[in-house]
Amino acid sequence: MAGRGALLERLKIKREESSNEERPGDGGTTSRPVPVGRAQLLRRLNVQNQAAAAPTGGLQPIAPERGAGCGRAQLWKNMTQRPGEGALRYPEIKSQETPVRTPATHGQSSQPDVANLQSQLDSMSLQKKRCESVIRSGVEGQTFTAAVNYIRLISKENAQIYEYFVGFTPEIDSRRFRFIMLKQHAEALQFVGNAFDGAKLYLRHKLPLQENVYECSHPSDNSVVQMKIIYKNQMKMSEAMHWCGILFRRVLDSLNLTQIGRNFYDMETSTPVPQYNLEILPGFVTAMAEYEGGIMVQVDVSHKVLRRANALEAMINIYKRFPKDQVQEQIKKELLGQVVMTRYNNKTYRIDDIDFSLNPNDTFQKRDGSSCSYKQHLRDQYQVRIVDEKQPLLVHRPKKKKRGQENITETIILVPEVCSLTGITDAMKNDFRIMKDISGFTRVKPVDRIGRLDGFIQRINNCQNAKKILEDWGLRLDTAPLRMEGRNFGPEKILVGAGRSVTTGDKADFSRDLTRAKMLCSVDLLNWAVVFCERNKGNVNNFIETLLKCGMELGMKISRPRIEGLRSDNTSEYINTLKRLIKPELQLVVCIFPTMREDRYSAVKKLCCAEQPIASQCINDKTISKPDKLRSVTQKIALQINCKLGGELWGVGIPLKKIMFIGMDTYHDPTRKGRSVVGFVASINDFATRWFSKAAFQEAGQELADALKLAFQGAIKAYFDANGDLPENIILYRDGVGDGMLPIARDYELPQLREVIANVKPNYKPNFSCIVVQKRINTRIFLDHPRNGIGNPAPGSVIDNTITRRTWYDFFLVSQHVSQGTVSPTHYIVLDSESKFPPDMLQRISYKLTFMYYNWPGAIRVPAPCQYAHKFAYLIGQNVRRVKNHTKYGVL
Repeated sequence: MAGRGALLERLKIKREESSNEERPGDGGTTSRPVPVGRAQLLRRLNVQNQAAAAPTGGLQPIAPERGAGCGRAQLWKNMTQRPGEGALRYPEIKSQETPVRTPATHGQSSQPDVANLQSQLDSMSLQKKRCESVIRSGVEGQTFTAAVNYIRLISKENAQIYEYFVGFTPEIDSRRFRFIMLKQHAEALQFVGNAFDGAKLYLRHKLPLQENVYECSHPSDNSVVQMKIIYKNQMKMSEAMHWCGILFRRVLDSLNLTQIGRNFYDMETSTPVPQYNLEILPGFVTAMAEYEGGIMVQVDVSHKVLRRANALEAMINIYKRFPKDQVQEQIKKELLGQVVMTRYNNKTYRIDDIDFSLNPNDTFQKRDGSSCSYKQHLRDQYQVRIVDEKQPLLVHRPKKKKRGQENITETIILVPEVCSLTGITDAMKNDFRIMKDISGFTRVKPVDRIGRLDGFIQRINNCQNAKKILEDWGLRLDTAPLRMEGRNFGPEKILVGAGRSVTTGDKADFSRDLTRAKMLCSVDLLNWAVVFCERNKGNVNNFIETLLKCGMELGMKISRPRIEGLRSDNTSEYINTLKRLIKPELQLVVCIFPTMREDRYSAVKKLCCAEQPIASQCINDKTISKPDKLRSVTQKIALQINCKLGGELWGVGIPLKKIMFIGMDTYHDPTRKGRSVVGFVASINDFATRWFSKAAFQEAGQELADALKLAFQGAIKAYFDANGDLPENIILYRDGVGDGMLPIARDYELPQLREVIANVKPNYKPNFSCIVVQKRINTRIFLDHPRNGIGNPAPGSVIDNTITRRTWYDFFLVSQHVSQGTVSPTHYIVLDSESKFPPDMLQRISYKLTFMYYNWPGAIRVPAPCQYAHKFAYLIGQNVRRVKNHTKYGVL
């Protein structure tokens, strides 16, 4: 099926052919492809009207044959036919603004009924074809009763909604002014509530005309503005999810909740944490969509952590701690990428830059052309007074897509004095006491989370304004969260050395069993070196002795290393020593740092990963300084070392043979200055214990991968080199793709992979499936036990019905056990709904792969290929910052 670009290209070629036939002596001006949507069709009809009214010698269109079909498809067919084939012939267009009229070469003919065509085009409905439901459910496992944080939205049967487009002449940019002018005709329109988002209007009744014109008064200068309300579509409520979102925001507003970002918070019940100068706001995150079980509202408990210190106070603190010549650099280092909230309008902004050349007394140009200082603007609009007149200003650059335009980057200037910092700092995250106290508010137990959800439902049903908003549209909210059936796969069997196996148990953890078992496949460490500071020599010696003993217990022979003590901890000394030590016969270098510094770690990883590739292990001296924990720490380090040398720690029973697992993820520089990195890893054996890896740089902020073909080709070649055969089954796990990017990932990335498969060899058709993995979701699943009440479901629990997407093949999987708070499931979306893998197969394999991440002896939230790709992309983007064209199997 030809896409829009292909159709444009065909039109361009046919225009050129037509132009050459009609004007053989012309210079051959090539017209630029222009949009061919509904607006452009109307515009061309206007040009046709002008041509019809032109004097003799102008363009004379050929009348079309009247018959069945005068919709957009027929108009497009008429436009793309060559002259003389019974179609309308339109003038060649040089640009979108200036049509070029050329003399007609055909004889005169009767004028077409242009007015009739235009009337039919205006009356066409743009109703989209409703997609068929995709239902793919498994049957394996033990069933249990699950409660979920979804609430049914019950509507009257066969209720209809009418969608209209609202336009203004002259154009009105302010969304607030659009609302005000629409309300001037609220009585005539008889619209219920405020089902208007600034461009689309939803009504429960149909207006008498297709195009309704009203005159409005501009709120600022009382000038006359023409408002057109044009009919677009008639739909069922289940098809109007955009309208549902608008309506439910109105419901939340009626509860006196304050919108901050996309979530709603109760400012009146905030909890201060004075010992850390913090404030915690309770609230809710909501989303409405159509699922397999109908229209539902997803509601989850949310918390916003605010620091009582503003951005200016943070700057002053930095000014006191650093020399004057380093202050600006440190301010940018600590503040760039952070999110601040302006309390005068409760909006959040990301700090993209800091302009030290500006201050609050500087001026900017307003929309009416007048100048105003930032200080004066805040005082006039929000009654906020600025005290420090010399402070630099913050810069936020949002990307807003304006109607009919490209993405335009705007600039918003913020005054630090009125910007509250949100979230917690890295120092706070590393402080166990702070995190423990904060988690007491933010980690909500399952029974408490369900209780807050019940309270939310009662709050809406007891609020007259909220109930009226829903009842006006024939809606009501169910009285309790949804209950449904789930399945559990039970404990998983882990394969270890000497032909043994261990069971994960109810907590999906096997760390204790692992310390008493041999590794699945060990690599002897015979030639290695340790680099450290002389002042840490005692801890280093204890670590080496413990490592030799642990290696023997794990089935790994470790020889004594070459020891290199340094007088100082300068980065240059570490690098110079490593360059001197690294030889082809050296297997591993271990660097023990007295303190953890990002620049030193990055320099070592860059040398060992890109410049002189060798397996490396970096250790903080503090980690090995406690004798009571030295043994357990050293055991984990021994496992990591064996893995980096190409060994295999443990495995799981994969139910398919000749299978390749692929993981993909993208790293984005948080400062938006560096390029993004795509991490690509692929297993090259049936146990998914050895891996091929490749990274590629692409444009900053780009999520979709361009370099898939080369990476996939390299992975298939590596698999063939290792096994002497091609994989018969390929499953790709793709992380980092949001809901809005799913169709693009399916239509952009999947064709690249299928093209590689098609070019491997004739008749090579492996079973292939691409699964998007989403872990940042708000779905919560609870075990509703008849005796024990509400709790967390056991690891291996699956939900694949009722709350799954109506038009996607997806499922939710709980793979972890948590001892505090509520467990978070992971959402798996199979991009190809025609996948040949049965649902039970994909669900069970996905669960098995969560145990195959070698840095944790238990289950993690995502399959191991995803986590390896994430770590690999982060390492390249954050530390190495370059890609070396070499591959070492088993080393990520």
